[in-house]
Amino acid sequence: MLFLKRASDLFDQRREELEKEFKEQGIPDAAIETLLKGADQYSGRYFYVPENAHWFKFKHLKENVGTGLNNAKPPAVAGGLRRPHQLSTCGMNSLMTSSPWS
Repeated sequence: MLFLKRASDLFDQRREELEKEFKEQGIPDAAIETLLKGADQYSGRYFYVPENAHWFKFKHLKENVGTGLNNAKPPAVAGGLRRPHQLSTCGMNSLMTSSPWS
């Protein structure tokens, strides 16, 4: 859950940065929304976190947390969120070292 919270926080931060950059470039709002939905915008230090897999969808869960997480199925990813043993292949080290204090 902590990993999901951190990934969601960084995703939100990057989304705000991108939105500001796109507005400064004079890109229309409708086009900005389309661009912000593209997972490619978040490559590198960030994970793309689809709305149905975002922290705000799970923070209220008190029971059946694992089931709730497993049911979060991004449209392009069958099987829900990545399992913990798969995290090493999706950039966890860069995510955890992007803190301002590191």
